[in-house]
Amino acid sequence: MKQLNKKYSIENLNESTIENFEDVNKFILDNKFKEAIIKYQGCKVDEILFFDKSNEMWVLNAFFPFIEITQLYEEFLREYKQKLIPFAYDPGGWHFCLCMDEGADYGTIIINRWTDYLPEEQFLKIADTFEEFINGLKREDELQ
Repeated sequence: MKQLNKKYSIENLNESTIENFEDVNKFILDNKFKEAIIKYQGCKVDEILFFDKSNEMWVLNAFFPFIEITQLYEEFLREYKQKLIPFAYDPGGWHFCLCMDEGADYGTIIINRWTDYLPEEQFLKIADTFEEFINGLKREDELQ
């Protein structure tokens, strides 16, 4: 999987903390997702632009600190009845989420457009896998 260039990081995280999160929520996260969260949680990266299959551009502002990931996951489960793990956000506060719901969307990346859309249009799939999302991130100077 592509290595992103970190601008800064705010906290250390170890695998046992993530394993505890998995145990409590009764699922197993993909190893690449866990590695990325350990490395990038709480930081900004240079690679901020993602283009989905419709060529829609999405901007990644920063990765959430792990404590916020767990809190938002619980909120989303309670409020939306969906197993969405928010791992990053865009400049307007929309959340990039890993979908853990069983079914066709399992493992996909969903953006939670919670501020500007009706509930039935709030969640939009933008990548088939976390790895596709990370590998698709580009720096602004790569577009020129």
